[in-house]
Amino acid sequence: MIVKEVAFGNLNEAFIEKRFENKTNIIFSNDNNRGKTLLMQSLIYSIGYESIFPNSFNPKKYYFYSKIEFNNSIFEFLRKGNSILVINNESFNVFSTISEFKYFFDKEIFKLPKIDKNGEQKLVDLSLFYELFFLGQDNRNTSNLIVKGQNNKVDFLNMIYSLLGVSISTSNKYDIENLKKEKANVETRIKAETRKIKVIKQNPQIASFISSASNNLDFKNTSNQLKELHLNIAELRKQRNREENRKIKLENLITELSSLNRTLNEGKVKCLDCGSNKIIFSNEDFEFEVSNNYVKKNIIESIKNNISIKFEIIDELNQNIHREQIQINKLLETSTPDIKNYILFQDEITDSKDVDKIIAELQKELDEITNKIQNN
Repeated sequence: MIVKEVAFGNLNEAFIEKRFENKTNIIFSNDNNRGKTLLMQSLIYSIGYESIFPNSFNPKKYYFYSKIEFNNSIFEFLRKGNSILVINNESFNVFSTISEFKYFFDKEIFKLPKIDKNGEQKLVDLSLFYELFFLGQDNRNTSNLIVKGQNNKVDFLNMIYSLLGVSISTSNKYDIENLKKEKANVETRIKAETRKIKVIKQNPQIASFISSASNNLDFKNTSNQLKELHLNIAELRKQRNREENRKIKLENLITELSSLNRTLNEGKVKCLDCGSNKIIFSNEDFEFEVSNNYVKKNIIESIKNNISIKFEIIDELNQNIHREQIQINKLLETSTPDIKNYILFQDEITDSKDVDKIIAELQKELDEITNKIQNN
């Protein structure tokens, strides 16, 4: 990335720095608190970094601009809040969220690395990516991330591996998840064995149920896993529906914009207050005069690109839902018949003389599972 210009401000105050040259640039001042760090923070904020401004500075009051060269192509960025406008080759795209902008960045500007998150390969967040280019000040330890969020040191290292073509991932998302659930299950069994082993001898029926205790525990474990999987699917469907609704709204917006400025025999649309026939398109942070055909054309093109991104996001969510459903089917195929009657008698069980032996075996099993999780 070769920085050409950086600016930030509003109608009342602004600062523009365009003295960058194609060599090493040093920004300095004779005194502290002159805005050197603020300028660099504004630069990376304009291209999707999380806000790391000091508490005394309110970024919501300002626009942030940068002009940067990527692979001999010039891009201009304008950010307000979470909205980003990108101009390249006299066309522009508007994004209402950093997530949407990330997909555009990966597709049009620079191929972002992918890292393993919860057993799946996902594009790195822009804030993590920019950690490669932006180091903190005041003797900050560069091995720590400036903006952690959902990321950690391991994610940073895996991102570097990914940039070099080395993929670091778990073989299966459910390997580690099932190990964690198995560990929790064994821990529950260890606790249970300390208070329920010996069966009341005078009731042989209870004894027959107790012999199937492991099946009952399998039932509980399976039930918990199924519940979690169904919750995951429900959440993924909510995300998919939100994205689908946004896509439909964008498609409707294109229809509305395309119908503007058409000549009507009966008259034309104008503002009741001022009489102007100028029409404004706006989101939360930007406004565009779409009665200007050039602006309207680019806005429509930008919305079409956003719709294309929505299709990709929806397809990815559908794939995730399908994977969760496959896991449910596998779980049901491998589950054993449950012995629910055991639950009715669990309060009648007391400690057994063999409890130490049973707990020792379970503890050994727990250690093995813990080691597998750590190795994974």
